[in-house]
Amino acid sequence: MAQGLAVTYDWVRRTREPLVKALGALGADRYAAPQATLAGDSVRDRHLHMAQCYIHWVERVGLERDVPDPDPADYPDPVSALAAFERADRAVAELLERHAGRLDEEFVRTNRDFTGRFTARWLLSHPITHEFHHKGQIVVVVRMFGVDPGDTDLIYPFPFAPNG
Repeated sequence: MAQGLAVTYDWVRRTREPLVKALGALGADRYAAPQATLAGDSVRDRHLHMAQCYIHWVERVGLERDVPDPDPADYPDPVSALAAFERADRAVAELLERHAGRLDEEFVRTNRDFTGRFTARWLLSHPITHEFHHKGQIVVVVRMFGVDPGDTDLIYPFPFAPNG
């Protein structure tokens, strides 16, 4: 497996835990309610959209599977949404395994809507940046409801040592 990118993805994956905890504090009603600040989407819709991005680029395009997107209605709360992210995690592991040592090798994929040239590194890097973009939007809404989401940035690779 491509260890460097796998380690980076593990840091990304681990940042989901504090977000899910904060989203749980919203309650299921707020989680699923449309929000004007999210252009009418619910927090749940945006949360699942993050997983959908991995499923689209990694599983559908990278692994060439004709698979449906997760339906947000099937995920009534943030803990249940983790199943969609676990699906994405498995697809990422498979993509990295298939392209070990060849992350930057170009290949052509034809999808429902397009034909394009890609690399495995891009197919993973795009959903990672997309996830953090939408996580920032979600964190703003969570704070508007008075919930402190804590630190949802990329997980630190090592524990901090006390000063002095």
